[in-house]
Amino acid sequence: MILLKAWPPPVTGETLAKFFQKSNTWKYFYHKCYKYIFNLFSQINFAMILLQNF
Repeated sequence: MILLKAWPPPVTGETLAKFFQKSNTWKYFYHKCYKYIFNLFSQINFAMILLQNF
């Protein structure tokens, strides 16, 4: 649950501007999102498999 609270950061014009100064591309942004979501689903699937084995 801590992970979910930490993501996404509060979005304002200022944070977006800072973010795009750092990353500069949408590709990078999408890559980060997909990676985060994929990791989250992997963890959930792993937990479900463990629960089914008990």
